[in-house]
Amino acid sequence: MKIKTLFLLLLLVLALCLATCGGEEAKRPVDYTGTEWSCEDAEISFSVSDQGIVENAVAFDKKVTVVFSDISEKKVSFYSADGKELYFSGSCTYGKSTFTVTVSDIYSSDFSGLPARLIFKSK
Repeated sequence: MKIKTLFLLLLLVLALCLATCGGEEAKRPVDYTGTEWSCEDAEISFSVSDQGIVENAVAFDKKVTVVFSDISEKKVSFYSADGKELYFSGSCTYGKSTFTVTVSDIYSSDFSGLPARLIFKSK
């Protein structure tokens, strides 16, 4: 009986350790202030200011505006610099120093050649 109780107690401690050691939750790029991001699959890059604002965003030599949705929605949209024209959008998978955009909608023919998946890395 003592061995069974000891085993169950050890199992409970192990389960608690695993539950609390899940690691850091992945965040959106705008949550990593003072970073620069570039796409491995297309000519797209941007930086995030110390205030968490996307700056210097460029896609294929066009200035763009990048808008990340709330972390729970996991979406991103790329607009013209003035924000009037939506170029393309997709869903995101976030990591600590990378994020992947699965392009779901392309609204501008200028971006019709985009790959279906865009991988961004922090510099």
